[in-house]
Amino acid sequence: MNKCRSSSSSSSSRALYALLLTSLILTVIVLYLPPPPDPLSQSQFEFDQLKLDAHPPPPRLHRRRAKRCAEHLRWAASLASQHNATLLLTVDRNQAAGCANFTTIQKAVDAVPDYAATRTLIAVDAGIYREKVVVWSNKTALTLHGRGNLNTTVAWNATSNSTGGSTVYSATFTVLAPAFVAYNITFQNTSPPPEPGDAGGQAVALRVAGDEAAFHWCGVYSAQDTLLDESGRHLFRGCYIEGSIDFIFGNARSLYVGCTISSVAMAS
Repeated sequence: MNKCRSSSSSSSSRALYALLLTSLILTVIVLYLPPPPDPLSQSQFEFDQLKLDAHPPPPRLHRRRAKRCAEHLRWAASLASQHNATLLLTVDRNQAAGCANFTTIQKAVDAVPDYAATRTLIAVDAGIYREKVVVWSNKTALTLHGRGNLNTTVAWNATSNSTGGSTVYSATFTVLAPAFVAYNITFQNTSPPPEPGDAGGQAVALRVAGDEAAFHWCGVYSAQDTLLDESGRHLFRGCYIEGSIDFIFGNARSLYVGCTISSVAMAS
């Protein structure tokens, strides 16, 4: 009888001990483990991470960019073949596209080899290139090809007044090198037309002083002194030339074939 009581008491002690141990473990868990994350806080954290992380463009943008670059390179390569060019340089003002070698025409011109015996082609994609460009005399045998004279434009807004009284240096695009050729591109001086009697309003769009230069289906736009056909032998074929006062001048010996010469001078 005593033996049964002793066994029952021992079992009760073990059960009580187990219960106390379980309670202690649960207390430790409650006190020391971090609380579960709040759903709203977690969502905000993930949203902030999305804003901070740099994600690549969606696949659709990748496809569009790849397609645009492939088309650009096909166009430029076909031109290089047509012009028998040994060096091809490409220009695209859209820096984000990353399809071309340069984003400005002047940088492409500067990259042309000095006194080259073979032809270099600069293929210029569509857009308005707001810059002043000089083809220096050592950049020989250069061809500049745009996407069409309504699509590719080089534009600047200097005048004789803004360049220290020099009409020559007001030119948006200057050619000093021999054997320069341009296709399907527009040269424009965007300075406003001068009022009658104003001095210093001369604004040259294109200055050509290199020998044996040729311009095919190009546009030349300004008001006063648009085209300075300065010196050398030049060909203008299928070009559109617009101005108001003395807008074609110089001492060159040039042939204009199938060109449109448009006067926008106001009748006095």
